[in-house]
Amino acid sequence: MDTGFFNVPVDNLYAEPSVLRWIKENLPLQETVIVSPDAGGAKRATSIADRLDRGFALIHKERPRPNEVGRMVLVGDVVDKVAVLVDDVCLSHPISPFRANANP
Repeated sequence: MDTGFFNVPVDNLYAEPSVLRWIKENLPLQETVIVSPDAGGAKRATSIADRLDRGFALIHKERPRPNEVGRMVLVGDVVDKVAVLVDDVCLSHPISPFRANANP
């Protein structure tokens, strides 16, 4: 248990085992690639990709100012793949599902 930030003891919970199981049970594994939306999440995403023996891609963001993205570059092969975006932030507003079309 961790202490210090909270006034009560807390446990650090890891979602990776549940995420791995969900991907294996619900996605076509041979057609799946794990994608990190930024360099900061690369370690987390590559851990999942390695444990699934799948490919990895990264979105490189150039930021002219803090919290502003000037340009994004996708590094890796996602053409005709199911891209699983692994991020550490969950938004609280509704997100519409979308399908990305990658043109080489």
